[in-house]
Amino acid sequence: MDKKIVEFVKKYKLHILVSLLVIFVIRSCSNSNKVTKLERINGEQVKMIDSIKVLNKKQIDSIINFSDIVRVEKLKIHREYDNYISERDRGQQLMELHKIVKDKIKELEK
Repeated sequence: MDKKIVEFVKKYKLHILVSLLVIFVIRSCSNSNKVTKLERINGEQVKMIDSIKVLNKKQIDSIINFSDIVRVEKLKIHREYDNYISERDRGQQLMELHKIVKDKIKELEK
């Protein structure tokens, strides 16, 4: 039995080697495809992380500058009141309100 195996190997050694080579090449290619897929996924995740970092930075900046944002919004509202009051015929109460609005605008512009 051992002789038959040895003779078989001697006779078909080239075929056996080529078959093994083909198997290793195919396995290598499949591993290469997996690596390529993982690199693509990694690239997508890096982009996602970078965008999250940018978004996080914007939110942190907004939190840090929150008082300025509120001040600017208050200023916009008071200017709208000022424009609204300026377009109307003003009675005594509206004149007093207009004076208060003007004072607030000056205060917020500082």
